[in-house]
Amino acid sequence: MQRHSKRSESILGVAVTLAAVLHGEGCTSTPPESTAEAQARHEPAPPARDSRFVEYRAPAGDRPTTLATTVDGRSAAILPNGRFVTPAGVEVSVGLCRAEAEAINAGFILRVRAGRPLVTLKLATSLDGRIATASGDSHWISGDLSRRLVHEMRNRVDAILVGAETVRLDDPQLTCRIRGGRDPVRLILDGKLSIRPDARVCTQSSIAKTVVVTTEEHSRSQKRKVLEKHGVEVLCLPGEQGRIGLLSLFQALGRRGFKSVMIEGGGQVAAAALREKVVDKVYFFYGPKLLGGEGRPMVGPLDINRVAASLKLHTIELHKLRDDILVTGYIGGKENNHVNRRSPC
Repeated sequence: MQRHSKRSESILGVAVTLAAVLHGEGCTSTPPESTAEAQARHEPAPPARDSRFVEYRAPAGDRPTTLATTVDGRSAAILPNGRFVTPAGVEVSVGLCRAEAEAINAGFILRVRAGRPLVTLKLATSLDGRIATASGDSHWISGDLSRRLVHEMRNRVDAILVGAETVRLDDPQLTCRIRGGRDPVRLILDGKLSIRPDARVCTQSSIAKTVVVTTEEHSRSQKRKVLEKHGVEVLCLPGEQGRIGLLSLFQALGRRGFKSVMIEGGGQVAAAALREKVVDKVYFFYGPKLLGGEGRPMVGPLDINRVAASLKLHTIELHKLRDDILVTGYIGGKENNHVNRRSPC
């Protein structure tokens, strides 16, 4: 069984220096059993006076919102210019490694600034852009190394999202199957509440919960009661004709503290997320196969009539995974600080 632990709000690293020599360092842990500052102080400690306590933190807003803890155990507010000296004579610097800190805290920053988690779209597709045959068979388009990487990605995100059609066709587990890994929360987008109660996502043993997202019209349905008896949470949101607005879903997840969500399919869910412009980064795994025009497309209709109106990627990276090729990239303008730097998932 995979473990599931609550992640700390943001990742913080600190270092204590004296005369340019490192005397202590620390970072937040998962779960956050001790603070970074406490870890740094438990290192071989230099004298408090004339020491320098350096804090690496991604800001929650325009500036860091917490207090800096100094080597002598005192706290002092961080000034707008990012530097100050405490009454004990400890010089504190903030903002170092800002770009790196913002990259690893991208989900936390986006949740604070935009009220929603960082959203990645992961698809495994043939070279001609098909995620399954016409019958729905997709095992396996990508190779074992690609699938291993996907499990590592699941280990890092707070939740994964698929549509009800994916559950119907594949009956997936949606778990993290690496040693020492953790299961993400499983989100099933099901506007018509059609999921079978005996689907594996509803019955398997896992500390992480399964959440079926449906429209408010099913809030008092018998099917909801049946699913809840299986331990499944049913989240009802506004929707029309069985369609749920993904932005409203991600905002609801943001209020619950989710910092990262990975969409894993299928093509219609991918298209809905792209149309609503809620995808921040894509991971496209291309296997060395051709499935033909009758296969199921990796992305459904986007209502794009001109090439000039296409969705554009930036910060593209290519990775060779044995016979597969992984293409990653960010969607949106490079001016969006929360997505224009490399970040894990």
